[in-house]
Amino acid sequence: MTDVAAEIELALAITRTSESTAAVKRAVLRSIHEVDDRASIETTEYFNHSFAPDLVLSWPLLPKKPERYVFLRFNEDPQWIADELPRLSNRRPIVYGLRPLRGELGPRTHLDDESQLQQTLVTDPTGVAVLAESASGSGIDSYVTRTVFQGGRGLVDESGASAVSGAIADGFDAARSGDAGRTEVAAATVEHFFDSQHNTRVVGFLRAMWLASGASPNDFPIKSSIVQDPGDDAFEYLLGGEEIDDRTFWRAIGERLTLQRLTRLGISGSPPNLSRLVEANLDHLWARACKVVADQPRLGESGGLVWRIAHQLLGLSGENFTAYLAQEVGELSSIRSDANVESVSLSELRRRARSTQVESVELSNGERVVVYRTENEGDVAGDDQLAYLEGALGSPEVRRASLRVEDRHLEIDLPNRTITAHTSAQPPLTAILGSGLPIAWSLTDEQLSLFDAMMALAMHEHSFDLFPTATGEYEPDVLA
Repeated sequence: MTDVAAEIELALAITRTSESTAAVKRAVLRSIHEVDDRASIETTEYFNHSFAPDLVLSWPLLPKKPERYVFLRFNEDPQWIADELPRLSNRRPIVYGLRPLRGELGPRTHLDDESQLQQTLVTDPTGVAVLAESASGSGIDSYVTRTVFQGGRGLVDESGASAVSGAIADGFDAARSGDAGRTEVAAATVEHFFDSQHNTRVVGFLRAMWLASGASPNDFPIKSSIVQDPGDDAFEYLLGGEEIDDRTFWRAIGERLTLQRLTRLGISGSPPNLSRLVEANLDHLWARACKVVADQPRLGESGGLVWRIAHQLLGLSGENFTAYLAQEVGELSSIRSDANVESVSLSELRRRARSTQVESVELSNGERVVVYRTENEGDVAGDDQLAYLEGALGSPEVRRASLRVEDRHLEIDLPNRTITAHTSAQPPLTAILGSGLPIAWSLTDEQLSLFDAMMALAMHEHSFDLFPTATGEYEPDVLA
């Protein structure tokens, strides 16, 4: 990790002013990116100007595209900076001291109070170095630390950065273990260092971990009239950010998630956190339709399964296929059917179905179509009479199969590789995908093993009531 203070000192020692200025800005820019590499940083033509910013931070991947001005300052006197804040504060700025701040406790406390009042973040190379160290991890606490430049306020020098990063880490650890006292203390520190929007979001994250621990929602120590869903911008930021290896967090934070909401976020492709979020919520994310299409073999994905978003749809991809999921059948209209689809024999259907209950099959030999089912909607796949019928038809192909899964009925159109549920049904992905995909597409032994393990783990998840909604309470904004 870069020694920010030393790099800035070397830059300031450069004789030629223009070269020194450029070197200082490069050092500062790198130090900010070590904390939050999602920020876009624009340099201006100014340097140490009285009211024009030296840098402009923005987050273009977030829907509202927040922006903050950065003012670089040579002066190390906390009182001088505090006096300057009122005329800088119209854009929630960041004041970045090029050398560590000096001064006694009183002036520093005054600067902290004034910078909170002015919604301004004041920091220096030592504070940024501490934040970068904290942000280098992969947990939800490191994600929150990375948002300090986006929503932080107050004096975040070395001691302030240690306080905020320590409080965040301890808060999530305390919430995971249901420790009310430590969770409340940590939340108070977070409230001190974050603006109201980001503080409320952190409270939502803490509550997610609290419920994930099995603790009662009534015992959660931070009382608020509004407990916010993280919001679409937070979901987008989390999914596109560094990998967070915390299944219980993703389980809890995905309580209000739907496929439509997920696919309308500004993300695409297969960021690692997408798989984390989806796999932790397979049993309550639901879809009424699924279409499987053959793909060209993907390099680097041999045998594996990857969740991705494409065509504004969630899909599960293997080496040579993608199964697209949708809440409504019409949403799959942009997915073209394969030109050549191999027919599926009755013996192949039995092999693929395994223990899934097949209520009826539609067989065709090119001249005759026969639908076979029992009076009591029992499993027909292994019927002796069906074997006789197969022989009479001369090895027909299976065109359709009806499944019964968890008291839900699914229809599989094998030539089109589509899986659909009844109009009013909302089958979870563990049902429509868990039972339908292995029948609609012949998975390899390795893929089937990974798929079964994924579904089995999802079936043992437990539910949360993370964001109870009452009349007039906050509802998450869904992107149009």
